[in-house]
Formats: sequence, C-alpha cells, structure tokens
Amino acid sequence: MLETSTLIKKELLKFKMIHFAIVMGNVIYGFVIYFIYTYTPITPSLNDNQMITNIEYGFVPLILGIIFVANKIRTTTLTSNSIFIQKREDKEDSNKPPFLVNYLSMLFIIWAVLEIISVGGVVFFLISGELMISLGLIALGVFFLMLNGPQLKELESLSEGDNNHSL
Repeated sequence: MLETSTLIKKELLKFKMIHFAIVMGNVIYGFVIYFIYTYTPITPSLNDNQMITNIEYGFVPLILGIIFVANKIRTTTLTSNSIFIQKREDKEDSNKPPFLVNYLSMLFIIWAVLEIISVGGVVFFLISGELMISLGLIALGVFFLMLNGPQLKELESLSEGDNNHSL
C-alpha cells in the first residue's frame, strides 16, 4: 500500500502541474484581451446592442449547463467501475494502476468543457468589444477550472477501490 501511496503522490504532482498550466493558459486569455483593448482597440464585429444583450443573457444558461456537465462527468466517472479498467490495447509496460490514466483522462475532459467559458469570454470580446463582461467570463472559467483540479482524496479513494476491484 505504501508503494501505491507514493505513486499516487508522485502522479498527483504531475497532474497538478498540468492543471496549473491549463489554468495559467486561461489567465493569459484575460491578459491578451486586456492588452488588445488598451493598446490596439478593435472594431467590434457586432454593433447590434440588442443582439449583444441577448448573447450576454445566453451566457447564464450556457455556464450553468457547462458546470452541470462537468460535475456529472466527474461524479459518474468516479463512481463507475470503468475507471479501473485499462482501456488501451497497446498496454504499456508500466506498474501504474489503470485508474491513474483514466483519472487524468477524466480531468482533461472536464477541463476542456470548462475552458468553453473562458473561450466564450474571448469570443464575446472579439464580437462586442466589451472588456468587463469578457474578463468576467474568463475569471469564471478560471475559477471553475481551479475548483476542478486533481484531488488527493479522490485518488486515495480510487486506490482503495482498485484494491477492492482487483480482489
């Protein structure tokens, strides 16, 4: 068990580094649109104020839907036995339990879904030229990405489940 615990902590550090890089990539979106807004203003491609307002209101159900989907993916995957099954046919010579690879794959899917919020902020800036709402969307995207990082307690729980699953 000590070997698995050490492996989990080592892999968790890798997962956290990847997570940090993804979060920082989203933060950079905010810096880029701020500098575009400040130093090289662009002409909005959409000048219809009513349409921009409709898009702004449309972000509310979009964000709620994205959060629901990300949460559903996480809870469904973590409670499923499929996380303990090696899915690749070209099995690598590795002593890593399959749940580690599957856990990271689940996180990548969740992060990709949550990144839609930040990318939506960039797109909204490009079509409307409105900085504050765009930065707010990017900040929300970063916030939810940070909430959905890798967690030691989940990996420890999966390790216990893997031990029970393999018996």
